[in-house]
Amino acid sequence: MDLQDASDGDGTASDSEDDVSHVSSRSSSSGQSFKALQKELQAERLSRKVAEAEISDLKVSFSRLKSFTMEAVQQRDHVMRLKEEAESSQQDLLRKLNEAFQCKNDAFRQRDDALRLRDDAIRLRDEVSLLKDVAMHARNSGRSDVETATRLLVAAADSIAAKASSYKSFADNLPRSSLHTGIAAVAYGFTNRAEEIVDELLRHLDMASKDRDTIRQQMEQRHNRFVIEVSELETSIQMLKGNLMDQGAELAKWQALATENEQKYSEAEELLLKKLTLADQENHALTNALQLKESLLANVEVSIKHLSQLLFQTHETVANHAVAFFPTEILLDKIPPVSPSGEEPEEGINHCISRSKDITNLFSKLAMTWKEQIDLRKKALEDLEGTITRLIVEKKEITSFLESALAIKQEMLEAVSKVSLDSNSNLNTITKTKEARSDSVGLLVGQPGLFNNDLERGEFSNKGSALESELKKSKQETFELQQFLAAARGELEVLRVTSERQAKELVDKTVKIEDLENAQSLAQKTIEDLRSKLAAAGNDLLESNKAFTTEAEARLLLLEEVERLKEQVIISFVIQTAIAVGWQLLYLKM
Repeated sequence: MDLQDASDGDGTASDSEDDVSHVSSRSSSSGQSFKALQKELQAERLSRKVAEAEISDLKVSFSRLKSFTMEAVQQRDHVMRLKEEAESSQQDLLRKLNEAFQCKNDAFRQRDDALRLRDDAIRLRDEVSLLKDVAMHARNSGRSDVETATRLLVAAADSIAAKASSYKSFADNLPRSSLHTGIAAVAYGFTNRAEEIVDELLRHLDMASKDRDTIRQQMEQRHNRFVIEVSELETSIQMLKGNLMDQGAELAKWQALATENEQKYSEAEELLLKKLTLADQENHALTNALQLKESLLANVEVSIKHLSQLLFQTHETVANHAVAFFPTEILLDKIPPVSPSGEEPEEGINHCISRSKDITNLFSKLAMTWKEQIDLRKKALEDLEGTITRLIVEKKEITSFLESALAIKQEMLEAVSKVSLDSNSNLNTITKTKEARSDSVGLLVGQPGLFNNDLERGEFSNKGSALESELKKSKQETFELQQFLAAARGELEVLRVTSERQAKELVDKTVKIEDLENAQSLAQKTIEDLRSKLAAAGNDLLESNKAFTTEAEARLLLLEEVERLKEQVIISFVIQTAIAVGWQLLYLKM
């Protein structure tokens, strides 16, 4: 395409030159423009030539690059082919080495055959010469010896033909001649037969010598090749010996490692047996502990049921004792129902806890109410004691006033009895004294006035008797209040003792419940721990079994690999030793 474009460009350039010449012939007036156009055309032509030269250079470089790429590909293919040929030549070398051994054996066998043929030919030649001598002697001897010579010649010819029958088959009869008769004919036939045998033997000898020379040349060539190969094999044998020593050392290491692994394996087996024994013992112990915990859990369940019933009875007793402080409807609402007998232990514990909480709340409310009642009783007792104290004080005051009134009355009676005896001088004194006493008695009793006459003294005695009766009544009421106070104090003491005893029983039962809860939680934790330990022990046992099985398999594979490497090393050593011995024997024979 580029050459066509270049030719087209040349054609265009020639056309443009024709056009320019035509224009110059037709336009003589525009010379300057024509020169300028011609220069431009010349410059374009030069630039086109330069571009064409560059294109041709690029084509050349591209073709060189293409050829270089093809050569690189060919060289790569050649290298790959050489590599394959080297691999095949290596295999051919081994095959040729075997063939060389076979050829060498064939050559030795052919040489032995040739030597045997040569010995046979020499012996036959000696026999023929001996027969010739005997024939000449027989010919010189008499007729008597002719028949003997004839027989000898025929027998010798037959024996020679029989011996040479391995090289060529001869006729049973001797060759005959039309010119000779008698012994001469026999000698002629024997001679011809001997010549045939000798010629055949000589031909075989020549062929054997030629084959021997050829075989000798081939043997020399092969000997040279064998020498080279033997040197190479010696170097490879040295390398193999070094590798064999290294492999022997590595084999010793592997054997030591195998011994150590066997010891470790035996130790691991012993350890595994010990662990299995310990695991069985722990499993048995854990099973016994689990059974013990299960029996303990059953006992705890029975205890929880008894505790629930006891709490119910306690609650009911407390509620019955608290009737005096709470309404019956509230108590009936606060008494929980009896727990069912077939409930789970956890439900029983929760039921006992709720019952204990109810009993605690009831006790707290009962304690508050009891405290309020005690406060009210204490307040009433304090009021009663204050009233009694005030009445006693009033009684003492009234007694003192009555005593003073009786003394005054006595004095007044004495004064009345002395009224008639005393004089008028004492009348004013008695009057003043009466007035003073009357004032004092009026102040005390609340009725002021003087005892002027017997009527007043009767009223005074009536009031004194009334006061005495009131004092007796107050004493009776005081005695009754003291008895009521003693009874109230006795009831209060009884209630206090009862509340303390029930509180103590409640505390003891609460402690027992807490102990049972703790025991149950501890038992559950112990059971869970034992189960987790049992599961962990089972998992550890499975993992240890898997680990020991894997390790045993790995060690068996390692031992098999060691045995295989040992066998390979022994086989390679035997093969290399046999090859080396064979080459040494071959070298010694040659």
